[in-house]
Amino acid sequence: MDQFENSKFRKLLSSYPPKALKFLYKEYASKLIAFSVSFTHDSDASEDIVPETFNLVWEKHEELADDHDMPIEAYLYRVVRNKSISHFKSTQAVQKKMDAYLSAFQDTALSIEQVIIERESFGRIRLAIAGFPRRERECLLMKVDEDLSTAEIADVLDVSVKAVQRSLTCAYKRLRLHFFKKA
Repeated sequence: MDQFENSKFRKLLSSYPPKALKFLYKEYASKLIAFSVSFTHDSDASEDIVPETFNLVWEKHEELADDHDMPIEAYLYRVVRNKSISHFKSTQAVQKKMDAYLSAFQDTALSIEQVIIERESFGRIRLAIAGFPRRERECLLMKVDEDLSTAEIADVLDVSVKAVQRSLTCAYKRLRLHFFKKA
């Protein structure tokens, strides 16, 4: 979109947000999925990332309707890029941890029972985290898997450091409640 179309779109977003989002989705969804796949190397994940991006646009439509120097197209690509890179890094981090775990298994004489218990525990933790609200899950996985600071997480998610801190606090509380509620 050029500047003129961008300003027309922002007026449409201000006046008729559902219509504006429908237009955006129709115009950019397939392009954004292809763009995301170039980072994630995972079409399923990319097909999840793009709707998340449009949900973010919906959540911020009033703010985005204001005049900005950045075209809405550039905003969409930036958000998809950040989400895609974050997904790729978290996937890589999990794979590295599993590889390290397996190599440690090969180096030590762990019993089959110990390996099964550890894998089961790891799976239960991941399953619990998967049920967390999206923001808490994203923040926790970036903190644990990618070893990002709260400032780095805030930058990737385009939120404040305080928001990341709140999300991490809630996520840690959920983990404690999930695993220690029976004790």
